[in-house]
Amino acid sequence: MIHGGLVSITFRQLDARQVVALVKQAELTCIEWGGDVHVPHGEVIVAKEVRDMMNGEGLVTAAYGSYYKVGESELDGLAFKQVVDSSVALDAPVIRVWAGSQGTSVADEQQWGRVIDDGARIAEMAKEADKEISFEFHGNTLTDHGEAAVKLINSIGAENVSLYWQPLDHSMPGDPLHDLEYIQEYVHHVHVFSWTREIQDEPVTRHPLIEREDRWLKYFERIASIDGDRCAMIEFVKDNNPEQFLDDAKVLRNWINK
Repeated sequence: MIHGGLVSITFRQLDARQVVALVKQAELTCIEWGGDVHVPHGEVIVAKEVRDMMNGEGLVTAAYGSYYKVGESELDGLAFKQVVDSSVALDAPVIRVWAGSQGTSVADEQQWGRVIDDGARIAEMAKEADKEISFEFHGNTLTDHGEAAVKLINSIGAENVSLYWQPLDHSMPGDPLHDLEYIQEYVHHVHVFSWTREIQDEPVTRHPLIEREDRWLKYFERIASIDGDRCAMIEFVKDNNPEQFLDDAKVLRNWINK
């Protein structure tokens, strides 16, 4: 089953309580809480406060959206233990992480090795806390296309490792549906957006979600065929506008119902 939700970093300008209220108003059910503004890494008191807000409103924390770059962040001062501690306090079953910061077109064997080794290490730490780690499916990482993402998962070789999915047609060549079909057995959650980009690495232009309906209905048809529950969460909206989010949420609910 697919559940609709929001990625909290969509509204960094709002506090956590305002984000919760907006999701309730939008009649969505789950939130991925970001590890930068709303639930900072290691600030367990804040995480517990957000957990209590969610419980009080009957909402589900789908994941803790960390900014831990596997193979890099531990050396840069962000200990994965901080990330785990926050996810435990938040009661988030999934920890989102990033597969380094180099795309597959430039990453060498050493980079792959660093990400695989650290991925195995943090997977074990997450397992001890009864958590899953899930890699962001994103450009400029080792999960910038389906085949690479599956290679990474298999190389780490841990049962509690999965993937997010989002269409990379705003920044990468190829068919997003092919990527989704290739990785579908590993997909835990989905990021939903309506972006275009004329030139790679240039800023994206955001649009109302309805403008990408033809593509997203094809994606949702495939997502709906995958066993298990997952959240499809809106990530960023045109002009960072809460009213636009409410419109997009109606569209998302309609797609899920279809």
